[in-house]
Amino acid sequence: MRYLRPLLIKYFLIAFILAFILPLFSRMSVTIAFATAVPITILLFSLGDLTLFPRLGNGSATLVNVLLAALILQGSIRLLPGLSLSGVGILISSLMIAINEWFFHHWLINNGLITFYTVNRR
Repeated sequence: MRYLRPLLIKYFLIAFILAFILPLFSRMSVTIAFATAVPITILLFSLGDLTLFPRLGNGSATLVNVLLAALILQGSIRLLPGLSLSGVGILISSLMIAINEWFFHHWLINNGLITFYTVNRR
C-alpha cells in the first residue's frame, strides 16, 4: 500500500502525456493511449523507480525508463492491429515521459518513498 499513491500518480501523468501526444501523431485513440499507459507505468515503476533509481540515481533510471517506454510504444503498434504510430510520435512521447520521470524521481525522494542504497566501491 505504500506505493499505491505514487503508482497512481505515475499512471495518470503518463496516461495524460500519451492521451495528448499520441493522437496527434497516430491513429491511436485516447482510450488506447490510457490502456497503453498501464504496462508502461507498471514496468517503469517496478524496474526503473524501485530497482534502478535507488542504486544508480536519477539520470540512469530516467534514461532506462525512457528507453523502456519507447520499446513498449513500439511493441503496442505490433500487438494492436490497425495502429500506426510514427517515430516522431514515439520520440516526443518518450521525451515528455523523460521530463516527467526526472521530476517524479525528485518527488519520490522528497516524500521519503525511495532511499538510496550505499554501494561499497573499491
